[in-house]
Formats: sequence, C-alpha cells, structure tokens
Amino acid sequence: MAREHHRGGPWEHVDGRLAFLKAELKITAAQEGQWKKFETLVRADAEEMKQKAEKFEAEHKARWEKVEAARKAGQPVEPPAPPSLTERLDRADKMAAEHAKHISELKAVLTPLYASFTPEQKEKADTMLARVIGPHGHHPGGGHHGFGGGRFGGPGPGFGGDQGMHGGPGRPGPDGDDDGDMPPPPAPQDAD
Repeated sequence: MAREHHRGGPWEHVDGRLAFLKAELKITAAQEGQWKKFETLVRADAEEMKQKAEKFEAEHKARWEKVEAARKAGQPVEPPAPPSLTERLDRADKMAAEHAKHISELKAVLTPLYASFTPEQKEKADTMLARVIGPHGHHPGGGHHGFGGGRFGGPGPGFGGDQGMHGGPGRPGPDGDDDGDMPPPPAPQDAD
C-alpha cells in the first residue's frame, strides 16, 4: 500500500511555539488580551502558509503527472518557459505589497503588547521576538511574521520567489537549467 509523502511544515508546531514564548516571556493576566491578539495573528498566518504549501504541492504534483504521462506516451517533453522579466517584477511587486501588509499587521499587534512589558520582558522579547521579523525588518526564511518557513528564526523556504523550492543559482533543476522554473518530481511513494 502506498502512502503519501509528508513533508510537514512549521504550521504544525505553532501552538507549541506560542506556548513556549508565552512561558518564556512570562505573560501576565493583564497582558493576556494583547497576547491573544498576537496568537490569533500567528495562527492565521500559519494557516495561510499551510494553504499556500498545499496549493504549491498540488500544482507541483499535477505538473509532474503531466510530464510523466507525456513521457510514457512517447511524446516530447518541453520544459516550460521561464517567467519573463515583467512577470518576475509583477511577482516581486505583489510579494513586497504582501510583506508590507504583514509587517503593518504585526506592528499593530506587537506594539501595544510590547508597551505593556516589564523591562525584563522587553529584554527577552528583543531577542526572542526579533527573530519573528529578522535582523533587518524582514522575515527570516520568507515566512509571514517569521512563523512559517523560517518561523522563530528557523530555516524554511518562502513562497512565490523566482526560485521556487528547488533550482536557483548554482542548483540546476531537472530541466538542466538553474532558473528554478521546473522543480523535481515528487518523492516516490513508499510501499508498506
């Protein structure tokens, strides 16, 4: 019996990470209301990341099923054309707008929470929550609010970049080039 390849994602551990942060920051009863707003934002972001990952995986699988069907039928398989410069600029513009929106949402939630912190909490938050937005005001790993793909400072791919999850400069994809337009096929199904 075949089983689905499961890659998992940072959204699977959001509750544990939030509980850890809450305990480390020693969130008080008076801070609970603002903390809940932060948790709500993080959970919504994790769900968005999960949906984007599922969409990417479904599109990836469909693309490779089409390629494999053509190969089995003896038809030539042409790699898709890489995105044009203007398509890449449109994608970058969309990502920048999404990023600005997410930073604004995060700031709106974290500013009043941070203002309620004691000096000790602020010191911890400056280290622990700084990973949420990265060292220069951007998300590590490409995730929104630093809680998915690189959430809490961990590694992980972003979504929507020119390289996708595979390929990229110095990392040729299965079509032989390094433009990241054609990721490798899904992992083989394991037999139980």
